[in-house]
Amino acid sequence: MKTVIVILMGLYLVGSKYVERATMPETLSSVGTAQPAAEPAAEPAAEPSGAVSLSVGYDVMREMISDAAGDGDVYFPQYDDFDHDGDNEMFAMVGSFPYEDGPFEGALWFTDGIDAVELTDGEYYLDPDAEDGYVAEVKGYRKYYYINDYYVSDCVSHLWSVVDDEPREMFSGGALWKCTPEGDMAFTFGMYDMMYDAEFDYFIGHTYKPYYFYYDPKSDSIHEYGGIELTEKELAKEIGEDVAAEIKAGGFEIGSIYKRGNGIININYNNGVDYHNANYNLNEKAFEGDSGLTDNWKDSESGFGGTYEAAIMPWLATYPED
Repeated sequence: MKTVIVILMGLYLVGSKYVERATMPETLSSVGTAQPAAEPAAEPAAEPSGAVSLSVGYDVMREMISDAAGDGDVYFPQYDDFDHDGDNEMFAMVGSFPYEDGPFEGALWFTDGIDAVELTDGEYYLDPDAEDGYVAEVKGYRKYYYINDYYVSDCVSHLWSVVDDEPREMFSGGALWKCTPEGDMAFTFGMYDMMYDAEFDYFIGHTYKPYYFYYDPKSDSIHEYGGIELTEKELAKEIGEDVAAEIKAGGFEIGSIYKRGNGIININYNNGVDYHNANYNLNEKAFEGDSGLTDNWKDSESGFGGTYEAAIMPWLATYPED
């Protein structure tokens, strides 16, 4: 089997009505310090209801991966019909958690009940106590197995699924942060853009900002919600109050203002040294940050730090009509 890279997204975790990942610092802390599991993740009591007669059973597939891998325990085996073709497949991680505060070390494996193949190996942010494993779903279209690359101060998620009976990496970039059943999702991207050091003429301070994406069923791919620029007057009309004037009264300059197709407005502002953003959710009629909703742009939770761009992956971006 060969791996072909395609990009798509717009998913939600199986079995969850709504799942929200922590901001990057919390994500790295909670996953990176998880205790190693003495035994592999518990197997389900019964095969998922999606199993069909043409599929090899859960136990057989798990054993195929274990035998093919040789060394290491099987973690997070997920047995499901990932491409909705009537046949079940399995993704699983094989390896170990060798250090108390360290990452998972091992490889991602796949089997369709005929062959078992290793897809990728390395170090990953995985929680040995994750009961449901790492499965996500585009509602009514396909399911994904996702893993998170290990870096000292950042994280990159990789989404795998099955296309034409072959395992494929479907998306890579940012860290999965928030997913909804409607297919909208967010990935956090790390940037050094919190403060400007005039003496050395560069930015310092690591920030983690979510950028937003959606799944397009017609093209079976994802697009980013790109932002169109608003004027301060247009911003006031959208929100119903002159937030830009309030921000400037606080001693800041207004930077770019972006409106996205999912109803998020990013308001960049700075004082020449410190760079901030306030993010207004038109659907909730409130400012939104990593701690939730607030009615005041001054609250620290109304933004994520640093400066938003119109798009983090402009080659994938679509923009709302003016």
